[in-house]
Amino acid sequence: MKSAELSSEHDLTGVRLTTPRLILRALRDEDIDAVTEACQDPEIQRYTMVPSPYRRADAEQFVRRVAPALRAAGTGAPFGVFTADTATLVGTVGLLEIGELDEPAGGRAGIGYWTAPAARRRGYTTEAVGAVCRWGFRELGLAVISWEAIVGNDGSWEVARRNGFVREGTRRARLLHRGVRRDLWVASLLPGDLGAPA
Repeated sequence: MKSAELSSEHDLTGVRLTTPRLILRALRDEDIDAVTEACQDPEIQRYTMVPSPYRRADAEQFVRRVAPALRAAGTGAPFGVFTADTATLVGTVGLLEIGELDEPAGGRAGIGYWTAPAARRRGYTTEAVGAVCRWGFRELGLAVISWEAIVGNDGSWEVARRNGFVREGTRRARLLHRGVRRDLWVASLLPGDLGAPA
């Protein structure tokens, strides 16, 4: 896996990661249609915070404004996940709410992801999440990465579990999602957990 040099201490603009099968990079204008199409999926809308219904304007807003601002501020690192051979968008993964990077004990972040319907059950997201977590621990000095998912999102949990996340329990009525309070599963990953047998 390779990563670009950080342009400043916390500015994450330009960071790009690779794995044997994937390229993880910032989303660009030419990706807007693929993001729009993927986010029509009922499961993505059911289990994530993307707008519903999802319109092309939502993808434009995220790609052109939201994601670049998060990267520039160093508070988020969203990546589009693309196949290395065909450059097909297969999903997104990102570190969220990055903070405490200047603490001697290490920083913290959350992680979020979705997979395009046609790309599921091929291990792409598991591979991408592992790459992002390794980068976060090594390059950002994170001490812990947190995961949360609406109860019942077994696919998301399987990705987290395969990367060594340890499930800690359920936070009741934690998330207001489309006007309904949802319970959340919560888990965490420490550097020594990464890739450990579940």
